[in-house]
Amino acid sequence: AIFVSAINVSSCQTLSTANTIYTLTGNLTNNFTCITITANNITLDCQGNNINYSSSGTLGYGVYLNGSNSTIIKNCLIREVNATTNNKDAIYFFRAYNGSVYNNTINNTGISANGISLDNSNFNDIANNSIIGLDSALELSSSHNNTLDNNNVTTFSGGDSVNSVIILNQGSYQNTLKNNRIAHQSI
Repeated sequence: AIFVSAINVSSCQTLSTANTIYTLTGNLTNNFTCITITANNITLDCQGNNINYSSSGTLGYGVYLNGSNSTIIKNCLIREVNATTNNKDAIYFFRAYNGSVYNNTINNTGISANGISLDNSNFNDIANNSIIGLDSALELSSSHNNTLDNNNVTTFSGGDSVNSVIILNQGSYQNTLKNNRIAHQSI
């Protein structure tokens, strides 16, 4: 990828300029989705800053991609703030190809909320992330040829519920999982 510009980010927003490195300059908080990526060849470098999403409990994502290719998400601390609504993923790739997600720390507390979700997304690398969640940490749906490498993944459940750490749904094939540290704990 050839990057032609760099933009500082100080608020939740849509990143829509292709071939750009977006750098967080501080912590971000939003009631819904915080960052939406709509162009190809974008790098989001959080530089260790927080992305706090769904602070009002409303459905939303930390980082959402829809049809964006060759995206890099790195060095982020992503946290679901309020768990009153289900299905709020920290990072959600939809029809996204050839991306990388690495060196992130993700904390999800909601039901049916994934740390990282790949939906119809292929040839992505998910590496060196720390993911803690109440439900599944990583979910792939109709996604193939992805690599999940060297991630620390922990899920928690209470009572009689048992949650999945990594889910490979129907249509997900030829994915590589290696060197991941996986744990499930009852609370």
